[in-house]
Amino acid sequence: MKIIATLIFTMILLMSTMINYISLSKPPSNDERSALIKLYNATAGFNWKNSSNWLDDDVCSWYGVTCKKQRVVKISLGDNNLYGKLPHELADLQYLSQLNLEHNNLEGKLPDIYLFVNRLKVLNLSHNIFEGEIPQSIKYLKKLEHLDLSDNRLNGTIPKELMRLKNLKFLYLQNNLLAGTLPKEIGNLRNLEHLYVQNNALRGSLPLSLSNLGNLQELYLGKNRLSGNIPSNLSKLRNLCCISLSNNNLNGRIPSEIGALVKLENIQLYNNKLEGLIPKSVKNLANLKCIRIYNNSNLFAENSTQKYINTVEKNYGGYDTIIATNEI
Repeated sequence: MKIIATLIFTMILLMSTMINYISLSKPPSNDERSALIKLYNATAGFNWKNSSNWLDDDVCSWYGVTCKKQRVVKISLGDNNLYGKLPHELADLQYLSQLNLEHNNLEGKLPDIYLFVNRLKVLNLSHNIFEGEIPQSIKYLKKLEHLDLSDNRLNGTIPKELMRLKNLKFLYLQNNLLAGTLPKEIGNLRNLEHLYVQNNALRGSLPLSLSNLGNLQELYLGKNRLSGNIPSNLSKLRNLCCISLSNNNLNGRIPSEIGALVKLENIQLYNNKLEGLIPKSVKNLANLKCIRIYNNSNLFAENSTQKYINTVEKNYGGYDTIIATNEI
């Protein structure tokens, strides 16, 4: 009986191995191939800079296509002269984890591929000419870690649904036409490390929930229409290296708590309506390399603080001072 049982177990093991081998060796599905051909035709593939092997039998040999276990998991066609609109058939690439189409001439609205391609971790559609609003369906990309929609013509507001993507580490929305406020739900993105939303048309105050972003290293919100005070609770962002809030309508004082951000290297607060005494705590920022706070309403600095700032600027750019404050 033991011999028979061993033989049966061996046969089952062999059959399982053969099934796995067959599944791993078979080519990508017809749906995946068809979706890629749709992409090729919709974006003038005949005119791409590089279209090596496209439309050949082996999809996995096509330029910019990466396969894993014979499934299409990555498309990287950045700066490749793609024109036109993205086809909705991209939704058939259900194993896709990275889509990089930056620096092309893609246009139209962002397609609702997010409803189906829910394995995406990286989505980079920057430096194109997409327009319209960021679709609410983006909330389904729950595995997304890197989202770059910068340098397009996107308008409307930043959807609250985007704030459900709790795995996000990189969020780039700069250089668009986005309006409204920065949603208070931004504080839900606790894994966020880089937030770039400069050069849009955002209004309102800085949400207090920004202080929840304990992993944040870069905060770029310059060149908007933000108003109100700089929240003192930003001092909780102990990993922050760069903060840019320049070219807004921020008022009030620079909070003294800024001195707790000991990793800060770059502070950009120029062209606002800030006033009052520059806190002495900036001298605690031993890693500071650049501080730009000129063109504000009425900023003052104690002599020792001014000298420290001047030293930082001299080391950075060789200027005597570009801070334009009054010493007291």
